[in-house]
Amino acid sequence: MLNKMVFGLLVLLISSGMGLGIAKNLKNKADYPPVPADLQKISGEFKWNSVTPGQNQTGPHLSMDEITKLANDLISNYQTGIELVRIIETTNYFYMIFRETATGIGAFELLVDPVTGQMGFETGPSQLWNTKYGIWSSGKYMSNVISEVQALYNAAKFLKNENPMASIDPKPVVFHGYYSFLEVQDGQIIGVLSVNGFNGDITPHDWLGKVLQTREFSNNKS
Repeated sequence: MLNKMVFGLLVLLISSGMGLGIAKNLKNKADYPPVPADLQKISGEFKWNSVTPGQNQTGPHLSMDEITKLANDLISNYQTGIELVRIIETTNYFYMIFRETATGIGAFELLVDPVTGQMGFETGPSQLWNTKYGIWSSGKYMSNVISEVQALYNAAKFLKNENPMASIDPKPVVFHGYYSFLEVQDGQIIGVLSVNGFNGDITPHDWLGKVLQTREFSNNKS
């Protein structure tokens, strides 16, 4: 009888206490999946969802030159060859695209808090669709099934319904698992839109806010 009571008490403790602890640990792993070691080395605070709009924006934005220096510091510390393609300053973030120097394929998209300079992987395609660097990545190259032409068609069709006055820049940055296109209106970049490279799904980067300025880099092959 005593053994049964002890066993029952252990089951209760495990289900109520330890079980919750395990669930909490699993949730934390889901919220903050492991970051590649070379990115982790650059900043201990580097997490997939570390940058939230409005969290620290109580002062003036850093300059484009300062953000470019942050990007170049990342490049110099990164173990694999990458280069900077584009920086877009928006009301919520600085948005940066990096590309692999060896392949010319997009590596990842990062966001920077415009006030503090805190850097993190962009929410959305860069996390979820990126088959080489994302949360569910294999670390290996996987060719997009959807062609660039089909991706452009999907993007243009979506934008026509959302904003008939805007158009899609026909040359995307091709990533492992998706494409990212620029939205353009009256000759100005107004946003970013991504197309899944396997099922053609669309994700507009609405979280960026209003575009303030853009800087392209001379080594841009996109």
